[in-house]
Amino acid sequence: TFSARIYFEFLFPDANIVPGIAGGSEDAPLNPDGTRKGLRFYTEHISWMNAIEPPSVLTDKLTPDNDSIRWALEVQGTFLEKFECNDFPFDTQALSVSIEFAMSNEGPFPMDLSIDLADACDVNAKHFVWDSEYDLGTRTKLVTDVRRVLQTRSYPDLTFSCYVRRRPFFYTVNIVLPNMLLALLAGLQFFIPVEDVAGRASVSMTLLLVCASYFHYSGSLTPTVGYLTLMDTHSLWCMSVVISMVFWVGVVRSSESEDLEYVDKMALYGFMVVWLLIQIVFVLRFSFAWSKASRELDVPAVLGGAEAREKLLAVNSMSRFYRTSVRGYSSL
Repeated sequence: TFSARIYFEFLFPDANIVPGIAGGSEDAPLNPDGTRKGLRFYTEHISWMNAIEPPSVLTDKLTPDNDSIRWALEVQGTFLEKFECNDFPFDTQALSVSIEFAMSNEGPFPMDLSIDLADACDVNAKHFVWDSEYDLGTRTKLVTDVRRVLQTRSYPDLTFSCYVRRRPFFYTVNIVLPNMLLALLAGLQFFIPVEDVAGRASVSMTLLLVCASYFHYSGSLTPTVGYLTLMDTHSLWCMSVVISMVFWVGVVRSSESEDLEYVDKMALYGFMVVWLLIQIVFVLRFSFAWSKASRELDVPAVLGGAEAREKLLAVNSMSRFYRTSVRGYSSL
């Protein structure tokens, strides 16, 4: 979940040329079918799709703008967002607010949402409280779509998203580096004589217990998801190296070779190759994931349905109407 303060402006084109349209239904002009529906009828039929509870409305104002009417809406609330953690902790996440107008496109009062005229947005980075954990993106995305409930009913919706990139320093220092070093310490047994089975077993078992305890602890720092993240894969490979060294204590003594020192030395070389390979693969995957996260922060990926329309907006662009709004601060 995340809490946000959002300011929207909706434009009703050519609505100001109809007298009384900005008022309630009782003040609106009579439609050909005998009904009276003013703009307030439309603004009252808005649903917050991913809000935990209906947000608090701070501003709800209709303002004339030449022949059109602008609807200024400012809310504050808590919203739900699903995070994909395949590349955790080198990932980019969206913070989205989805709204839907309960005005069926097939009903008597359809509502058409368009983002063609959207030209201004701003993100208030000064009041971004997660700046110690995330980097805030420089772009926002607007997406209009249609939610089909039945074959005869569809409703327009709008999703506003800004993007954050996780800062991986905490997880790198507290999980990646310890796992890397603990796996490397498993090679200490190669510096103990092959004949000293008890000494080797003592080192390996002690290290295995330490790794098991730390593996359990590090699991509390990572998201509980039903798949392996990038960090989970690295931790499991490091744990596998430590476990294999425990087995090697008994395997080396069962070797039929007369020169056990030579066999043990070859195992040391193999251990170093495997350890280096694990770290190199992790660094390569880290570099790829970090580059991908950086690109998505600047240019978010296109994730829309067949009827979705989306538009990217640069942060810190200000509209003419926005500067004269009743509240002089940025959204979010």
